Amino acid sequence: ITIPDSVTKIDAFAFSGCSGLTGITIPDSVTSIGIGAFYNCSSLTDIKVSDNNPVFYSTGNCLIKNRSLIAICKNGVIPDDGSVGTIGSYAFCACSDLTNITIPDGVRHIDTFAFCGCTNLTSITIPDSVMSIGSFAFSDCSSLTSITIPDGVTIVGQFVFSGCSSLTSVTLPDSIIAIDGGAFSNCSSLTSITIPSSVKSIMNQAFSNCSSLTNIVIPDSVEAIGDDVFSDCFNLTSITFNGTKSKWKSIRKGSPLYAKSVANNAQTARYSKLMSAAPHTVCAGLFLCPTCLTDRRHIRCADASILCYLPNRHLKSPYPKVNSRSGRTGYPVGNAFFKQFLRAGGVSPGGW
Repeated sequence: ITIPDSVTKIDAFAFSGCSGLTGITIPDSVTSIGIGAFYNCSSLTDIKVSDNNPVFYSTGNCLIKNRSLIAICKNGVIPDDGSVGTIGSYAFCACSDLTNITIPDGVRHIDTFAFCGCTNLTSITIPDSVMSIGSFAFSDCSSLTSITIPDGVTIVGQFVFSGCSSLTSVTLPDSIIAIDGGAFSNCSSLTSITIPSSVKSIMNQAFSNCSSLTNIVIPDSVEAIGDDVFSDCFNLTSITFNGTKSKWKSIRKGSPLYAKSVANNAQTARYSKLMSAAPHTVCAGLFLCPTCLTDRRHIRCADASILCYLPNRHLKSPYPKVNSRSGRTGYPVGNAFFKQFLRAGGVSPGGW
């Protein structure tokens, strides 16, 4: 398609999904192109821009504006001469033919949705020059197996790796201070991740539905934890906080920390009150502890460092209340009866 000289603007997503489009010529009159204008143009192999265009130019079948890569053809190559500083929003989004890519040194920013939906992308190399990665940048890259975020990136953006169902290895640098909401949600193959001691906040649903995640260590640098951070992490067996009890109490927390559907009840667990010196291991009653999974009356794991409880705050119908001193009734965390329940089982609630 050749755009006429009368056109000055191409709106966002203007040619989105034009799977038969193979080439486009942009005249010098066009000075504005919205995000995702050529999103999911799976057959596009040729982008040409008039030499007299004051804003845009093309090279290597890439469309570039002010050092920002706006769009790229299926056969395009990111210039490595320093002319690209930003991978723009939707630049590679839904490029199903993309299997691997090396981002050249000099690129400093990867914008929102830049590589989202690249379902056959198995590997990507991000240079140390990159300082920021936008929300949803790699979401639904379902074949991506590993990722190393370079030192210098400070925030893992919202839903940035959400839906990367083949992701098994994640390396986070010590520069990270925040893991934003949904950052690793639905990474169903992720079995473990090391949260660096620089992290101060882990936000809502950051690791929700990481169904293969078995353990997690929260560093004592963390000051805030959002809602449902580990919801539907069905195989999570331990959460360890590398800090003191007073430090844990000072953390701003959402609720619940983790949640899991059991039988016909939507059961959720609030944050545990930790009993001993660091590190602490939290057992979430019916959610994590193998004994608790079969015995609702269980209040203490064999491992003396693990505190168990039976959450029922959000049950559709609470557990039947029998004699509380018999240890047969679970109480909502935070309820005064919880302490009584522990004492009835011969467990000292300690200083809290």
